[in-house]
Amino acid sequence: MNTLENKGKQYWLISSNDSIFKLEECLNETNLVDWQGSFSPKVGDIVFIYRTRPIQRICYKTEVIAINIPYRDTMNDYKFWGEKHSPKGATDPNTLYHRLSLLEESTSMSLHLEELKKQGMKGVPQGPRKLSGQLLEYILSAFSSSPNGYDEITDTGNYYEGALKQVYVNKYERDRNARDKCIKANGCICRVCGMNFEKIYGELGKGFIHVHHIVPISTIGKEYKLNPVKDLVPVCPNCHAMLHRGKDGKTVTIAELKKLISAKS
Repeated sequence: MNTLENKGKQYWLISSNDSIFKLEECLNETNLVDWQGSFSPKVGDIVFIYRTRPIQRICYKTEVIAINIPYRDTMNDYKFWGEKHSPKGATDPNTLYHRLSLLEESTSMSLHLEELKKQGMKGVPQGPRKLSGQLLEYILSAFSSSPNGYDEITDTGNYYEGALKQVYVNKYERDRNARDKCIKANGCICRVCGMNFEKIYGELGKGFIHVHHIVPISTIGKEYKLNPVKDLVPVCPNCHAMLHRGKDGKTVTIAELKKLISAKS
């Protein structure tokens, strides 16, 4: 397995068919996916993943963290494959894979196929391709302009459904165990407004809360050792959205948001 970091980062676009492989379930559970080596990235390259019908948009931004992994060393992902499909490596041990780590997820309709075509995309993505120029700049901008997966869309008269995704934790969160430890230490009460879902909704709301990085991972730009008690804090979805919406392009702190709420009370 090659895990040496590269200097010249490249950007790629690949496509995933939900009827063949349950990519969403795989990333939700592991934050990783082993992709059959039908393209030649380097460690550190960025790979955007387009989901075919009915989604028809780019949903994920991932980073290549290992390349040329033999099938025997890949993750056990059988449960994510469709009933009539299985990875080639299951019958061909010489098949190599690249490991992709989830960086960001977007539900932005600005990344739908029809919008991508306006930026130079030539039809539905088939095999892997390198990205550059106007199309790449547009995709990068779409991810950076909707850091929480929500955005405002100009009404073009075209409407799409079936792209709803419920988000329970910040999309940059990479370790679900860290989330559990944060909640165990701090409880499920919003640190900003005091919202307690179980108190309001009963059993339905038990254990529900978002987890916020006090220092956003997006500003760190690299993997780091996380202290779940000191670096993470439980917040309700509304406060979580406001923390990241921030002011002047910067997130606000817990204390600042508390002060804003107090001033309006």
